[in-house]
Amino acid sequence: MTDLTLALDTVRKRWRLLLALRISARALIAASLVAAGAALAERWLQSSDGEALALAALAFALTIAAFAVLAWPLRTRPTDSQIARFVEERCPDLDDAIVTAVEIQRVGSNSAFAPLVIQTAAARLGTADLSRCVDPDEIRMAAWRTAGGACALVLALVLAGPFIDRAAQLAYLRLFPASIGIQMRCCGSARSTDRSSTRSPPGPPSRAPTPSPRCTRRASSASSCATTTRRSPA
Repeated sequence: MTDLTLALDTVRKRWRLLLALRISARALIAASLVAAGAALAERWLQSSDGEALALAALAFALTIAAFAVLAWPLRTRPTDSQIARFVEERCPDLDDAIVTAVEIQRVGSNSAFAPLVIQTAAARLGTADLSRCVDPDEIRMAAWRTAGGACALVLALVLAGPFIDRAAQLAYLRLFPASIGIQMRCCGSARSTDRSSTRSPPGPPSRAPTPSPRCTRRASSASSCATTTRRSPA
């Protein structure tokens, strides 16, 4: 691997890092908006179980679609020719020397001047300021935006916590209906007794006393409680 290829790889890594940070920030912001919107819609609509499950599925599909669309540019790796053109655009003082050297390497010219052209391009690229191609300040700013997007996603997930928990339980019950069980518990009410109250002595339970007949006297006549039985004469 030549010095020219190593220098181009350095620029490629910085460029892909910057692109990945930008895509991550956008994807996190999109996911946070979808989660917060789904949670607010579920609370505002007072949806049923079926509607809540459908809303959760829609939010999940939108999140996956947003990640896929935003991450699409990362699927391809830029070639040396594309990186050389990118470097030439950021450093116009190189006068297309990098593009010419990369083209010679790709084609494989048998000219005697080909190694000299490649060495000259590598030397000029080595003396160039590669920070002009990918500014470190841009990388730092993209990292801060990614961190902000992560914070926004955490807040959105906290807001959508009850909705996510409800949707997860509904999905589990729909996928595994046999796991539903019914448990019956008998709850008795305990009565608390005061310690200062009097307690009955141990022993057999006492019966309530039966009322006994009493004798009452009146001013006009006296009556007896005992009844006498008279026998008729034989």
